[in-house]
Amino acid sequence: MSYPPRRDQHAYLEDAYGHSGPQCSSADVYAAVPTNHEAMMHHSYSTPYDEVTSPSPRHDPLATPPMFQDDGQFPIRSQSAASLGDHQHDPYARYDARAGSTYSLGGDGQSQLGLNPRSPSGLGVYDKYEDHEMSDKNSRRGTANVVDGRKLAKDGKDGFWARLSGRGRKFLLLLALVILLIIAVAIAIPTAIITRNNEKSNAASSGGSRTSGSNSHTPTASAPNGIPTGATGSADWKTAPYGGDGSIVYTEDGSSFTYNNSFGGFWVSIPFNDTAQAQDDVPPLDKEWDYSVNLINGVNLGGWLTIEPFIVPSLFEPYNSASNLPNATNNAIDEWHLSEMLGSNLSSVITNHYATFITEQDFAEIAGAGLNWVRIPIPWWVIEVWEGEPFLANVGWTYFLKAIVWARKYGIRINLDLHAVPGSQNGYNHSGKQGSINFLNGVMGIANAQRTLDYIRTLTEFISQPQYSNVVPMFSVLNEPYGVTIGADALRHLRLMFMFRLRSYWETYSMIRNITGFGTGKGPFITFHDAFFVLNTTSNGGWLGWMPGSDRVSLDRHPYLCFSAPNNDGLSYQAAKPCSYWASDMNETTNDFGLAIAGEWSLAINDCGKWLNNVGNGNRYDGTYYIPNTNATKPQYAGVGSCDPWNDYTTWNASIKQGLELVATGHISAFRHWFFWAWKTGYSNTLGMIANPMWNYQLGYRSGWIPKNPRVARDACASLVKDNGFTVSMPNNPAPTLAAWMTGGADAGTQQNVAMSTSYSQWPPAKLGNYTVANLPQYTPTASIITMPVSTPTTYPSGYSAATNPGTGWFNDADTKGFMTEIPGCTYPNPWEGVSATAPTTPCTGAATARAKRNVVNYAPPQKTPRLKCLDEAYD
Repeated sequence: MSYPPRRDQHAYLEDAYGHSGPQCSSADVYAAVPTNHEAMMHHSYSTPYDEVTSPSPRHDPLATPPMFQDDGQFPIRSQSAASLGDHQHDPYARYDARAGSTYSLGGDGQSQLGLNPRSPSGLGVYDKYEDHEMSDKNSRRGTANVVDGRKLAKDGKDGFWARLSGRGRKFLLLLALVILLIIAVAIAIPTAIITRNNEKSNAASSGGSRTSGSNSHTPTASAPNGIPTGATGSADWKTAPYGGDGSIVYTEDGSSFTYNNSFGGFWVSIPFNDTAQAQDDVPPLDKEWDYSVNLINGVNLGGWLTIEPFIVPSLFEPYNSASNLPNATNNAIDEWHLSEMLGSNLSSVITNHYATFITEQDFAEIAGAGLNWVRIPIPWWVIEVWEGEPFLANVGWTYFLKAIVWARKYGIRINLDLHAVPGSQNGYNHSGKQGSINFLNGVMGIANAQRTLDYIRTLTEFISQPQYSNVVPMFSVLNEPYGVTIGADALRHLRLMFMFRLRSYWETYSMIRNITGFGTGKGPFITFHDAFFVLNTTSNGGWLGWMPGSDRVSLDRHPYLCFSAPNNDGLSYQAAKPCSYWASDMNETTNDFGLAIAGEWSLAINDCGKWLNNVGNGNRYDGTYYIPNTNATKPQYAGVGSCDPWNDYTTWNASIKQGLELVATGHISAFRHWFFWAWKTGYSNTLGMIANPMWNYQLGYRSGWIPKNPRVARDACASLVKDNGFTVSMPNNPAPTLAAWMTGGADAGTQQNVAMSTSYSQWPPAKLGNYTVANLPQYTPTASIITMPVSTPTTYPSGYSAATNPGTGWFNDADTKGFMTEIPGCTYPNPWEGVSATAPTTPCTGAATARAKRNVVNYAPPQKTPRLKCLDEAYD
């Protein structure tokens, strides 16, 4: 049969004002998806962004955000403090503790931002906000200013200046001079901090190297000098350019929260300014991350843009049985089926989830928790969908753009994770559709891989732009391909699409590196999952020693304790397991492959949890787990206990919390570079509480079973192993230093094993399992290129002009090859059912096709994010 043509990837539902997304109340949104949270509603807000477009040709060189127009207006330490009183939201109100804790109204907006230095009362220096000082040039209340006093004296008038004695005049002039000197010193420090962005812009345009920051184990507890905090900062934070611990942050919907960061981090709200710092012991965004010194402490924003049942069960519960019996009726087992079940409510429900599950406040809290990276899983449908794919297309990209803005503001780096690809790379529900694997497997395996490579290419072009490369310095190009089915040889061929052939845009490694160039600062660190193969040498089917010389390549593994035979080992013993099982492997990977990261892990010492093992399946721990797709009539394991106490975190006592914190300590020490899965999990209407607490970093951090400072855990493995009777020797910490080529230094990109690289130079491979690849359905690169849109900010802190260049979405203008599409005249099996399709015996070449053209994409602008209070309330 002929598979239907691709759907327009930019179809949006628009309201009367041209804005996309839901324009509905909570009742409309959740007509089919009930929730216990009345606050989870999506409103339509005006947007602070212009029309989001992807213009052509490419942008001019990156423009540095302008500094303050007047040095005298730079923020200094203020004697006023932000308040939560009635006048908090008045843009022209200024709180004054010295005036009986009252607010003064009036004056110009610039002064309200705290950009005009204030003087102590009674010094005769001009200030617009105090009654004893001059408030208007045409009316005098109390004293006149110095300049007017001089004029009055000259004219023989009886003014204030004329009435002063010569000694009094000299005293006031000297005092004014001292005040000006103090102001100048206060200006110099924050100016130096913010002007680091100039260095970043120059480095981005020239490709020069950047220096790394320090990595002390115990950061200081206060913000750097010159960064205002809640006690010493601007009285009006609404448009402040930056702030530290205790400052007030106003979000795009007008709500506010307090920024708490005891690690010395600070935020910067100047668009495209990369000087923010998550904590003071890691480099700001405009400085290079040293992977041998600076350790990744990260979390996954799982369940946000790629939706999973066990992370956000309330979206799936209306369509599924509460039973875990194998014969139960479940209609929404993954996002594919959830999208089908939502029908006409798809856009409103999914957009509301995007807008409320993760917000700006989450990024602020992540930095305040001592974390410095986030891994953001995204699916291919943020780029486009083809006909027959039911997902909500494109809208997720709007929220990924928001994530970039928020990460930049709080100094957090992003590991972009392509979590779901066409055909499914693993058959898991988080690949989009649960079931068979049709990526590099089956009749449509090559075609789905061709399509996937296009999406990797488009994302690489976007994040390699200098406007975004500091914020998104890592790209996990394919999450958890199931290598046992796909096969190691096919996966290595895929990886060569990124690993060598230095001059070709069409093959192998050049699809990233020939877009970006080679060496530090040129494009992202490329991360490959280990495909569930045990650590071994390439000669024994593993990854160690694979493609030495490759430029900035990381090996990612996802070590979980819970997906094995159930046990009741004590929590201290559980804490030692990561050290015993994985610490040496991480160091060995560092030596023989490159950067080693644990891209996912959790506190789950057992598999208790709602839908952790797929919708409708139970748990190994309590004896209700059935092997999927086997028509099993009895559980795989006998139970060893009830899951109820592990699911209900409200019953956990201090001993359990301390034990789980110790488990976290063991993981952190063993991995060094890590991303916890996940930052949060959602509420379950069935359970009446937040689901799956051992997978929720935010809940554990707030409630006491996640360390308040992850740095204190870095050297814990040696004592954990010794105290629990393990005989395995612990490696030294820190791990071996990465070779220069592993991090973009000398010889990066120069293959050290020519024979190995030559053996993988053919793409596609000649054989895919038992199939002859030349005969399999393939696509042709004659479709328009998809360029991801950018968003242009229209609001800036006072004193900064709107001169930011947001880029075009495409880094390398020389990359002009078309996107893959069907060959006219050829027939294609359903891309999701290629495993059971009959393989053709001859190639299909079809008819001649036209040359591809660049595609200009017009997206609807991002919508303001409504404030979500329900999850905070659920923690209380």
